[in-house]
Amino acid sequence: MATVTQRLRGRPAHPPGPTSLAYTPNGRKLITAGSNNAIRVYTTGSDGEPTNIDGCQENNTAVAASNGFFIAGSEDGTVWMYSLETNSMDKMLTRSTLPIRDIALSPDGNWAAVASDELTVKVVNTEDPEKVLYLREQPRPAKHLSFHHSGSYLAVSCTDGIVYIYSLSTEQPELIRKVEGLIRSLETDAEASSRAIWHPDGRAFAAPTPTKDVQVVSRSDGERQRAFAGGHMGDITALAWSPNGALLVSAATDRKILLWETKTQKVIARYDYPNVINITWHPTENMASFTTSDGELYIYTDFVPTEFASLLDKSLQAAPFIHDPLAETSGNVRKPLENGYKSNGETRGRRRGTPDSLDEILGSDGMAEDEDDFVSDDDGAGYADGLNGFGKRGNGHLDEIDGVIGKRRAPYGAWEPRIHHSFQPGSTPWRGNRKYLCLNLTGFVWTVDQDTHHTVTVDFYDQEYHRGFHFTDPYLYDKACLNEHGTLFSCPPANGNPAMVFYRPHETWTTRLDWRTQLPAGEDVTSIALSDSYIVVTTTTNYVRIFTLYGTPFRVYRQKSSPTVTCAAWHDYVLTMGNGPANSNGSTTLLYTIENVKRDEVCQSSDVVALSPDAHLLSVFFSSSGDPHIYDSTGVLLILQHWRTPGQARWVPVLDTRLLARLASGRKEESYWPVAVAHGKFHCFILKGGDPHPYFPRPLLSEFDLRHPHFLGPHPYFPRPLLSEFDLAIPISSAPPPDTASSTTAAESSRLEAEFLLHSLHLSLYTDLLSAMHATHAQRAELKRKEIEVDKVLLQLLNAECQGGEERGMKALELVRLMRDREGRMVEAAGKVAGRSSASAPLPLPLPATFFSPYRALAHVQSRGDALPEVWFTSSGPPRRTLEDGGQESARKPPDERTLKLGKTLRTLQTLLPTLLASPLPPEILSPHITLHLFPSTHPHLPTVSGRVAYHAALWTAPMAWGRVPIVGNVKLIILSERVVKNGPSTSSSPKNVKIGNEKLIVRWKTCGKTRGKGMGALYRGIGASEQVDKITEWLGGDARDDEEFCGLFIFEFDEEGRIVTHTIEHAEEGGSWDRASRVVSVTDWLLGRGWRRKGKEVGGLAWECVDGNQGQRRVQGGSRN
Repeated sequence: MATVTQRLRGRPAHPPGPTSLAYTPNGRKLITAGSNNAIRVYTTGSDGEPTNIDGCQENNTAVAASNGFFIAGSEDGTVWMYSLETNSMDKMLTRSTLPIRDIALSPDGNWAAVASDELTVKVVNTEDPEKVLYLREQPRPAKHLSFHHSGSYLAVSCTDGIVYIYSLSTEQPELIRKVEGLIRSLETDAEASSRAIWHPDGRAFAAPTPTKDVQVVSRSDGERQRAFAGGHMGDITALAWSPNGALLVSAATDRKILLWETKTQKVIARYDYPNVINITWHPTENMASFTTSDGELYIYTDFVPTEFASLLDKSLQAAPFIHDPLAETSGNVRKPLENGYKSNGETRGRRRGTPDSLDEILGSDGMAEDEDDFVSDDDGAGYADGLNGFGKRGNGHLDEIDGVIGKRRAPYGAWEPRIHHSFQPGSTPWRGNRKYLCLNLTGFVWTVDQDTHHTVTVDFYDQEYHRGFHFTDPYLYDKACLNEHGTLFSCPPANGNPAMVFYRPHETWTTRLDWRTQLPAGEDVTSIALSDSYIVVTTTTNYVRIFTLYGTPFRVYRQKSSPTVTCAAWHDYVLTMGNGPANSNGSTTLLYTIENVKRDEVCQSSDVVALSPDAHLLSVFFSSSGDPHIYDSTGVLLILQHWRTPGQARWVPVLDTRLLARLASGRKEESYWPVAVAHGKFHCFILKGGDPHPYFPRPLLSEFDLRHPHFLGPHPYFPRPLLSEFDLAIPISSAPPPDTASSTTAAESSRLEAEFLLHSLHLSLYTDLLSAMHATHAQRAELKRKEIEVDKVLLQLLNAECQGGEERGMKALELVRLMRDREGRMVEAAGKVAGRSSASAPLPLPLPATFFSPYRALAHVQSRGDALPEVWFTSSGPPRRTLEDGGQESARKPPDERTLKLGKTLRTLQTLLPTLLASPLPPEILSPHITLHLFPSTHPHLPTVSGRVAYHAALWTAPMAWGRVPIVGNVKLIILSERVVKNGPSTSSSPKNVKIGNEKLIVRWKTCGKTRGKGMGALYRGIGASEQVDKITEWLGGDARDDEEFCGLFIFEFDEEGRIVTHTIEHAEEGGSWDRASRVVSVTDWLLGRGWRRKGKEVGGLAWECVDGNQGQRRVQGGSRN
């Protein structure tokens, strides 16, 4: 360190008091402002008197300059812009009610940030002062402001001792980081400084600390890096980086100015000047200027001593990081690459002439290089524009050429593809002086840089099974793997020592034997992997080195794809990844290879890793069941299916974190750092605030269920009309819109479809696993269980389709075909699902032989013995037939007036059915003699209600029978089916003098919401839709009752005017003989949407079915075939 004894004489610039200064970006002018009403403008290199701008505001506290103007703020709260061309006041930018404390000007001069004793920082547009941005996150006044060199960030040093970093790249400023505990809490008028100054490379800033040091902080993560410590004994008052960032100058109340070297953080020069409160560098020369609280200005030429002056001549220097991300070679931080030719800043020189050329002998002919402008561009045609080094016009006006690089251009730069850099799965880059070497479900390994050595700590989640440990690491390990058997480390070559691999088994009751081995000189480790049987090491020479757990070299080979990227291991399987051929977008293809080391078999050889075009790989690992997984930068988790069969592997997405429900609102900004996949769960760390990697303190593990990226919107199903167009003269286009039950069914179907994909995938993976080994009885039982899980999901899907309507029957039929059970038990369960979702009882038919062979009939039910029609329905619509006399069609009559009125009544009733128990029916569809019968089968003592008023009152009290409280406004129904029955059995006694028609409307419904345990009124329990399939094991063993929802029936009868004359509410299980027939339904009959009733001749269409109850019954027995 040199102590400079040269003593400059200060120039009296302003009266004693705070004095500020600023250079223009071109360095030609230096502006000072102080406590008087004059601002002085000095010309660089001139010893003459400065230019005074009088008539300014008094007590100026801050100044900032651009090439054409400068801005000054004063204690009266005004901020004025001054012109450097006229040296006069130009305009007022903004005004504050309290004194101005600091001003910062953006690099382009378009925005001025103003700090005052107010709580808000203003960012004012210099061209249009009406455009103002407000920074309001800081709770106290700001003392200092500093613009990032890109103009995108602003550092605000607040009087609360916190540095606030704002992003100005969006329309509204956004607070991206708060750095606490860095600066002192100072008043706005204190001489001590808390200013955060950006390093010229833009990746970090420095600020004075309470311990009188200068601390460097990373912009990306807010972590502390190197510090300039031990130089000052007093509070720091001023800081400034040199233009290239190679030097730092600081001043303090200890009457010292210190010059620091950025790379070593050492003091290289010391200057004795008291009361320095502001200091700045000249933009281009070896010159620094500073002002004191006495109002004096010092302009120090040759400020950097001669022996260190070369530091100013260097190009832009890097900020002093503990571990510079740009210098890391681990690949965890990928260096940005550029396509095309390298821009190394070199320009091709002018072509030299031939020795003793004619021009050299005869001299210049008037076309020398200093006379390039002999062409006059007086017509504006651009003849003299864009001349290159040869005095020729270039091709800048032409489009860029993307083609084959010629041989003559190759020496000046060749095209290079973007490659995937190597990385270690489960590790993080350095952040400050800490780094995670390994993070998985077993535990975690991290290291702390102590300058001369590292300190490594290994900890476990299960402290009872393994004890954590830590040790001093003189080898500087930078990679690690951890499992239940041991810990694997590797270190890079350093100080002439080769790269090393170290394995340490966990302590057991036997003797622990750790070992280490060195790699050949010039070979570095790119990634390592540890399994239960082997250790895998990939190196920079593209070697794959495999060791046993006790250090015996087992295999060494060169990887086909290079450079190597990473590796993973599980039991006897090793997965390696490397770069392949270049893609059309300029990046290399990522290839992987999987081999069984023990059997020396290659499962997949140089296959492609399926990444989206703009994605890169973040992690690769084996799951707890031994299947390879990858996680990419787009947040998608993929699994490798059929990877044990050569040439059959494919990457299947099992989770897209962008589609998680927690992100649906759009208000959360978080990412997920992968850890492992175990037991069907994705384990990860949730990262907030834009952090790409976890840091200390270690966040808690989170887990998410796997779910295929599946369409989550409602299915485009059309509403089902209540009646056929011919029967009751209701146009199909007049059908009501789907209710909430339809949308709920669609969402449930979407969820079940995603589950079906996932269960099918797991079944496929488990089948591949058992095919590669000798399966035990327990494993075969597990395989059977997984098959049942797939069929169970199909049953749930079938149930949702059955509830959706008869027009969805073909998809339901397809679902039955997908079932894997070959014993008929699942088909029997499917019959129950379809039967309980239908309101009538078609007779079951045997399934086609393409379903299962052999198969058994589902049930024995009753039906007529009439001949069956050959044509059941056509693509245009179902035929309406009445089978009489061996299948002859009878003539049909046009609908009469009563039928039309009845159709209108049913059309109105359909829309009101879901809210029937809460909202009254319109009187025009009710007969004046309407009667209401409540549960006549089980509660015959309940009186029959007559009349419209009594009907409405009694209808509201009906929910008390099954415990729905409160009564009014809380009961909504889900309509399961609607059927019209002709000449059915009478359900009630008809009112006197009222003639009732022979039609009955049968509506099957269930309540919305649980009714179990609702008090003494909970007398009945129906069969809920979801419970039918959720307990498949109970079904296979016998019928199970569901007590989740109340399920009931409405039976409507109509008078001669088509109005409702009787209304009966009955429990579904007590609906009489006509409803018991619907309990057992053939799957095929239901899916086809029609059938043969126990009673009656007419065969209904897909939407409606009419039953004639006057015919006899005969039994038809379904056969079985082998």
